[in-house]
Amino acid sequence: TAGGAGEGDASISWEALLKEKKIWKLSRHSNPAIRAATFSLVATAYKQLPGFVGAQAGLLCPLVLGSLGESDPVVVGPLWEAILLTVTSSESWNDHVNVQKALLPGLWSMLVAGGNGSARVIYPCLLPLLSKLSEKVYATDVHFAKSFLEKLRSGLQADRVRGSRSECEVVMQSFVECFVYLLLHTQPTELEREAFHSHLLNMVIELVDFGVSQCPASQCEVVHSTVVRLLWALLQALPREPWLGPLLEELRRQVAGKVEQLVAADQAGDKSKANFSRLGDLLKCFQSQSRGKQSEKQAVKFSVETSDKTESTDGGRTDELAADGSGEVKAAVQFIQPALCAACARCICEVCNSKSLRHSELLSTVLGLYGDKSLVESICSSLESEHSYLLKREGHTDAGSNLLVLCSSLVRAANLELEEPMD
Repeated sequence: TAGGAGEGDASISWEALLKEKKIWKLSRHSNPAIRAATFSLVATAYKQLPGFVGAQAGLLCPLVLGSLGESDPVVVGPLWEAILLTVTSSESWNDHVNVQKALLPGLWSMLVAGGNGSARVIYPCLLPLLSKLSEKVYATDVHFAKSFLEKLRSGLQADRVRGSRSECEVVMQSFVECFVYLLLHTQPTELEREAFHSHLLNMVIELVDFGVSQCPASQCEVVHSTVVRLLWALLQALPREPWLGPLLEELRRQVAGKVEQLVAADQAGDKSKANFSRLGDLLKCFQSQSRGKQSEKQAVKFSVETSDKTESTDGGRTDELAADGSGEVKAAVQFIQPALCAACARCICEVCNSKSLRHSELLSTVLGLYGDKSLVESICSSLESEHSYLLKREGHTDAGSNLLVLCSSLVRAANLELEEPMD
């Protein structure tokens, strides 16, 4: 038909244009609008002439994937569209690019710079790119996984991220997605596995510390929410990945230790009043975040043994964590109970020893949100064992015998009702 002939002529014209190497040199032009137009041309070619573009992979793959360091906001949109089309449309893209020398330097510089002010455009594309890098090149490379997450996290310190809540939120969301992906899909050797997992746990603990004592005030809520979302994502993966059980148990222990360290450090004068308040905000965030997620109906349980009836319905996403409200609140308390117990026990010691107002306020906050018989009993047990020396140090030799009464009184003061009286 005439129409068919016309389409054939157009295809030939496209191919003639795309074979012209001078066109592709424009991707390095000093004018950002011209660079943007060049990458838009690549993206259009992938959509309209996939067969022909596939034959030109040796030219186009290095051109596109060697440009990840591009920082001009005019260019990054068309560029990242071309990047995703390249790694998803070309099965052999990694055969045409020296990933170590051509791709990673630009990727690393962009991550450290927090997206150069274009995080909202770039960071939603990171997980699809990461999945292709992991699948094709770095499936067993723990060094790549650690470097990727460290540089992604370091982007939080970039000026444009520190000064913009929306930029910070998208960086943190990407961190959660990529952290969970790399934990679940990187395949370390037997010798590397323990050190790799330990490194990832340390990153979570460092994120807790960053949110309490280092990040700008404008980022605190975002960082706290990120810690909670990350833990929820790991809890949700547990039914599918039972090997995560021991790792999560160790994470519970380390989070509890970090929380107690932060409470104790404040008493020693190493933390400001604002930082102490941030710690309370972090602990509150576990419940407020879990109650705010109503996208799915699923109760998450923290234990391999009790998860046999739990099923994932999120399709692998980490930004829609399944919950029915009450189930997630219970899972939150169960997961962070060691941290809550450590914080409360230390606060009780400080209230008894020095009548510290801020410790009293933190204690009231935690018990008001999470207090129940189980938590109070755990606090009492901790005080009788690990923390008894703190009470006796200041001459409270009779405090141990009155701990149950003390905790029961604190619970009642927080308007809580125990299921049954404590003896």
